[in-house]
Amino acid sequence: MKQIKNISFIFILLSATHLFSNDFFINGESVHGSISEFLNSIDSNNEFVISTKDINGDRDNFSISGLKISNKFLNEELISINEINCSGYKVNDYEFNVSLSKYFKIAKFEDVNRSLKTPKNCYVDKLKLTFLEKLAEPENNLSTDKQQNQSTELNKFIVNLLSNIDFNISSYLDKSGYNNEMVISLNDQIFFNIQNTYATEIKKIHTFLDTFFYNVVFNYWGYQSYQELYTDISEDTSEIYLDFLADFQSNPSSYQGSMPLPFPEVLFKSFSVDFSWTEDDYKTIKKIAPELDLYIVMLKAFTFQKMSKEQFLQSINELIPSDENDSSTNIVQDNLYELYISFINAIEEFSDNPLGFQIVIQSSEGINVSPDLAQLFESTGSEENLGLEHYYNISVMQFLSNLLASENSSIVINANPDTK
Repeated sequence: MKQIKNISFIFILLSATHLFSNDFFINGESVHGSISEFLNSIDSNNEFVISTKDINGDRDNFSISGLKISNKFLNEELISINEINCSGYKVNDYEFNVSLSKYFKIAKFEDVNRSLKTPKNCYVDKLKLTFLEKLAEPENNLSTDKQQNQSTELNKFIVNLLSNIDFNISSYLDKSGYNNEMVISLNDQIFFNIQNTYATEIKKIHTFLDTFFYNVVFNYWGYQSYQELYTDISEDTSEIYLDFLADFQSNPSSYQGSMPLPFPEVLFKSFSVDFSWTEDDYKTIKKIAPELDLYIVMLKAFTFQKMSKEQFLQSINELIPSDENDSSTNIVQDNLYELYISFINAIEEFSDNPLGFQIVIQSSEGINVSPDLAQLFESTGSEENLGLEHYYNISVMQFLSNLLASENSSIVINANPDTK
């Protein structure tokens, strides 16, 4: 339940762990330093020029306007952003945002709780990937090759989409739980929308993490006090924090003794992702690739023979044998058939008017997504150096199994969502 490497530096601005002595988390020095370090990590052979028109804010807000990144040697603009604007409780407070990286401590519960309960919003306006414009430049010699011309037109279309990218990321709390939403607009033509809702007791999560990091310092590393830890490093804990993250990701089971298990319950409530575009853009793509009509016809043919529930269950019986005495098996079969029907209906509607798809996963009572870490560590036995990804994959499979076996859950596919 979890898209765009070229723009990942944006999120570094929102989660950077660089330690500049300033009351505000986002300032000229931190922005330029974070972007510069990121760019050097992916291309150390070039020198980049980073400029901004204005950076300002207070504890609960910040804005960055006129951000430009250029190649110093070629004197070419690579990327530009008109504005980045974020608001939320202590979103720009220095001590709150660097508490873990600088002091190896979770921020105070009162601040964490208020931060999560206060609506937050971050907006990125007019991200332009200027370095891609060369792909849209016309060839010196006009090609008569149809496939080559189609490729050139497709490149122009894509470059146009990436000349004006907007992001809007927001979170808020309501009676259903904690909600997160991200909307991406590509030149107001193609739209992505991702939403999720979960419920949990933040106090329990905070206590678990606070105890875990405390145990790492005193039990795993063997320090007698935080002051002893601080005197053992040059300035702050950012370097050992990064070392800790790398070690934990490569071998999390080695930290089992420091974890106050079990991990608190986190209930999944809903998740949706949709992808849509305008009718004019679909017509444009058809001009570039006329064979698209044929693919749509072939897709619609898939809906001509919709299986009855009996036929469907018979076809999957080898994968999920029917057992009248096992209610969970019957629930799984029912949920799979409902998913199949929604898929067929969505294809039928999409083939008549192809403007997008949406997947919606819901659980009215919630499904616990917290992994049983003790069981997972025990199941690996004496195996060592199993990375965090291994345990994550197992947890995802367990979640999907629980989702399909829940009579209060559903997976639905829809056609042509109104993402705009």
